[in-house]
Amino acid sequence: MRYRYIVIVNYLIKEPSQDNVLELNELYLNAFPDNEGEAVSRLAIDFLINYPEDSISMACFVDKKIIGHITFSQMISEKPIDHKVFILAPLAVSQEFQGKGVGTKLVNEGLNYLIKNEVDTVCVYGDPNFYSRFGFTKSKGKDFVPPYKLSMPAGWQAKSLSDNRLKEQFRFSCIEPLMNENLW
Repeated sequence: MRYRYIVIVNYLIKEPSQDNVLELNELYLNAFPDNEGEAVSRLAIDFLINYPEDSISMACFVDKKIIGHITFSQMISEKPIDHKVFILAPLAVSQEFQGKGVGTKLVNEGLNYLIKNEVDTVCVYGDPNFYSRFGFTKSKGKDFVPPYKLSMPAGWQAKSLSDNRLKEQFRFSCIEPLMNENLW
């Protein structure tokens, strides 16, 4: 039996612009073919258009086409705390490129950017089988109390990026696009 591997050689990860809105919408609808795609697409586009100063958006381009996208945004504590925390949401990879390392490249690029910018922890609400590869754990996620009850608690995870440890649980809110109970 032969296995076919596709190696993405000529890819570029950079910040998308507002000119990429239609392409991002198509990407999310492709990556999430059920009803979830529309909501996640609106979320990604809202971050890009209305919250560019409060979020980090990265896209993976191949031949000038977006094949993957990721956003990180800062989480806001209910009380002053010396711990900088971001959330990874959303992440999408075109179905054609899923399983070929695009999501891994985007997550790693994003984590490296956050480390360089002295972020202490990053949280994610997603597939534990995927995110555990990057060191995200459910046990670390217990230190961070989300703004809403989780529909799938096993998906709530976190990863430390520094030696700065929390001294107590971190109750937080997110910037406006993520403050929608239906996303949790």
